[in-house]
Amino acid sequence: MYNDKYNNMKNKYLIVISIALCLSTGLFAQHSVDTTSMKTFELGEVVVVGPTVANSQSEIKSQDLERFQKSSISTSLNILPGVSVSEVGGRNEAMVYIRGYDLRQVPVFIDGMPVYVPYDGYIDLARLQPGSISKISVSKGFSSLLFGANSMGGAINIISAKPESKIELYGNTGSYFSSQGFNGYNTSLNLGTKQNKWYASANLNLLKRNFISLASGFDTLHNQTTHKLDNSFTKDFQYQLMAGYQPKAGQEYVVSYSGVRSDKGVPIYLGANPTNPIRYWQYPNWDKDCYYFHSMTAFTDKVILKTRLFYDKYYNVLKSFDNNTYTTQKNKSAFTSIYDDNTYGGAAELRIFNIVNNEIKLGINSKYDNHIEYNEGQKPRSFKDNTVVYAIEDSWKIEPKLTLAGGIGYYARYGVKADDYNSTKDSVYSFPKSDDHSINYQGGLFFEPIKQQNLYLTVARKSRFATMKDRYSYRFGTAIPNPYLHSEQAINTEVGYTGNLKSVQLSFAGFYNFIDNTIQQVTNVQPGVFQLQNTGKSEFRGIEGALGWNVYSIFSIGSSYTLIDKQNISNPSIKFIDVPKHKVISYIKAEKENLFYIMLDAEYNSERISTSDGKYKVPACTLFNLNAEYYPIKYASVKVGIHNIFDKLYYVTEGYPQEGRTIYLSLTYKFSK
Repeated sequence: MYNDKYNNMKNKYLIVISIALCLSTGLFAQHSVDTTSMKTFELGEVVVVGPTVANSQSEIKSQDLERFQKSSISTSLNILPGVSVSEVGGRNEAMVYIRGYDLRQVPVFIDGMPVYVPYDGYIDLARLQPGSISKISVSKGFSSLLFGANSMGGAINIISAKPESKIELYGNTGSYFSSQGFNGYNTSLNLGTKQNKWYASANLNLLKRNFISLASGFDTLHNQTTHKLDNSFTKDFQYQLMAGYQPKAGQEYVVSYSGVRSDKGVPIYLGANPTNPIRYWQYPNWDKDCYYFHSMTAFTDKVILKTRLFYDKYYNVLKSFDNNTYTTQKNKSAFTSIYDDNTYGGAAELRIFNIVNNEIKLGINSKYDNHIEYNEGQKPRSFKDNTVVYAIEDSWKIEPKLTLAGGIGYYARYGVKADDYNSTKDSVYSFPKSDDHSINYQGGLFFEPIKQQNLYLTVARKSRFATMKDRYSYRFGTAIPNPYLHSEQAINTEVGYTGNLKSVQLSFAGFYNFIDNTIQQVTNVQPGVFQLQNTGKSEFRGIEGALGWNVYSIFSIGSSYTLIDKQNISNPSIKFIDVPKHKVISYIKAEKENLFYIMLDAEYNSERISTSDGKYKVPACTLFNLNAEYYPIKYASVKVGIHNIFDKLYYVTEGYPQEGRTIYLSLTYKFSK
C-alpha cells in the first residue's frame, strides 16, 4: 500500500528544484490586474498595521481560489506556505495547521467574528465553501490583539465580498467524475447590488459528493472491498445574506446572516494500528447559523468607532451504528450524541489617527460560550464560559520608510458553569468552577528602504485558554478531567522580507516559536488513565519562501517552500503529529484575461507522523493537478480540472486514503453593470 521508492526519488528532485526557485511568504504572481481588493468588505478586516505597510500576513484572493478550483476553505488554505492540511479521520473533519499550530491556537473568523465551536475550539473547515468570499487573510504569530482570545499562533479571517456595481450576478454549476463514474456536483449563485446609499447581496452554494473514489493502487481489504470509499458521502448547503447602509461618508451599518446545513459520513479506519477502533459513524446534522452586525461611525476624520456584534449557533448530531449497514443501533457502542451550542458577544474598536504620526486602536472584546451535550435518553449537561479582552494597539510612523507597531492586552476567561454526569443515576452535578487570565503583548518593526522592498521583524507573546473539552472531558473513560488547567503561552518571533523586482515577486520569512505550559497528556495518573496537565515545553521553527515570475506577457511561474521543525523539549518521546517537515507547491500558468487560462500545479509533502509515539506514519507524496478555463462568449466560461492527475494513492493521516484521480467540469457566468 505504501510502496513509494520511485516516487520518493522523484520527490527529492522536485523539492531541490523548488527550493532553488522559491524564497517568500507570498505565493502568487498575478500578471492581470487584481480587482479583488475593490470588492473586499473592509469592516470585516482586523489588522495590526495599515495596508501600506508590508507585513507577515498572508492572503488568498478569490481569483486564486478560482484558478486552483478549490471546493472548501480547508483546501483553499493549503495553497499558502506555512499551512498544512490534515484530517481528523475518526470524525472526517479537515484539520489545518499554521506553522505547526492547530485550530485551537489559530482560531477561525468570518468578517472578524469567531466561528469556532465552543466546546473544543475546532471547526470543520471542509464544511465551509469559498463561493461568496473576497479573500482569506491568515496572520501567523503576529496578529491583531483585537481578534480576541486564543490567537496564540495567529488567526484565519474569511472576509466576504462586497458588491460594487448596480447589478452583479455570478453563477456556477459543475460535476465531478472519476474511474468509478459520476460522483457529485456543485452549484452556486451570487447576486449583488450597489446603490447610492445602500448595498445588498445574497449567496447560495451547494456541494454534494456521493463518494470518494480511491486510487487504482489501493488494495481492497475485507473492510473496503471496492474503490468507492464506503460512507464517504458529503452534502453541504451554504447561504448568506448581507445588507449595508451608508448614509454619508465615514458611516456604514451592515447586517448579515449566514447558514450551513451539512450531512456527512465518516469512512472507517483502514490502517495497521490495532489500537485504532473501527467505528460506524455518520453526522446527519452539522448545522451552523451566524448573525452579524458591523458598524463604522466617523466622528471626525481622526476619530472612528467600529463595532461588531454576533450570535452564532451550532447544532451537531453524531450517530454511531452497529455495522456498515448504518441502520441499527443496538450494541453497547451505539449512540446518538447531540451538541447544541451558541455563542454571542461583540467588540468595539476606537481608532484615533494622526497623533504625532500614530494610529491608536482601543478595543474591548467579549465572548459568551454555551455548550450543551447529551446522548439520546440522557439528561443534558451544560458548560458556560465568558471571555473578555481589553487591548490597545499603536502603529507609529517613525519616518516615511519606518513603522513601529505594537500592542498590549488583558485576557480573562471566567468559568460560569460546568456540569458533571453520573450515568448510573442519570443525574447532573457541578464541576468546580475555574477562571484564568493572561497578558499578551507584541511589537513589530517594518522598514521599506526602497519602494516595494520591505523588511520586518516581529515578536509576540500570545496565549491560548484551555477549552471546555480540555478541562472537563473523560475521553470515553480514559481520562480524568482537570478544571484547573491554565493557558498555554507562546513567544512567536519572525524576520522577513517581501519585494517586487519588475516581473519578479519574492519574499522570505524565518520564524521561531517557543511554547510554554503546553497542555499534554500525563499517563497513569491512575492505572491506565491519563490527565491533561500544563507540563510541556516545545519549540516550532522554520522558514517559508516563494517566488513568482511573470516570464512573458501571458506566462508566469511560481513556487513556495515551507520547512517546519517541531520539537517537544519536555518529553521528546511524545511526537507532534500530522505536520510534514517539508512542503512545496509549484505552478506554471498561461493566462489571457477574459479569454483563457491553463495552469499545472504540483504539491509535495514529506512524510507525516500520525501517532504521538511515532510508530505510525504516512509516506511522502507528490500530487499534480491541471486546471483550465475558456471564455467562448462574453460573461460565460467553461472550466475543467483534473485533480491528482496520476491517480496517486496517498494519505494525510494513517489509515484514511485520500481521493484518487477526479475530473471536474463546470459552466460559469459572470455579469456586472
